[in-house]
Amino acid sequence: MNENQRLSESYQIKQNLEWERLRYLATMMINLKATKSSQRIQPRKLFKLPQDKKISKKNKPLTKKELDKVLADWDKTMKQGKKSNL
Repeated sequence: MNENQRLSESYQIKQNLEWERLRYLATMMINLKATKSSQRIQPRKLFKLPQDKKISKKNKPLTKKELDKVLADWDKTMKQGKKSNL
């Protein structure tokens, strides 16, 4: 990577953190006025940010068959004394 790319990424990270901070503070101010716990909101529900998509990505749990295959591959790798790809 060249220096310009690193500077650009650094700037983008700082901007993302500023937006996160703003959203968090706004949520705190809104929640101060809430009289019931059901009226409180979470920062991600206040407004969406582009970086939320990266964070909210969740992996689905493995099925029994998939888990058995992973464990079998792991055992095979360990018996051969190789480094795992996992």
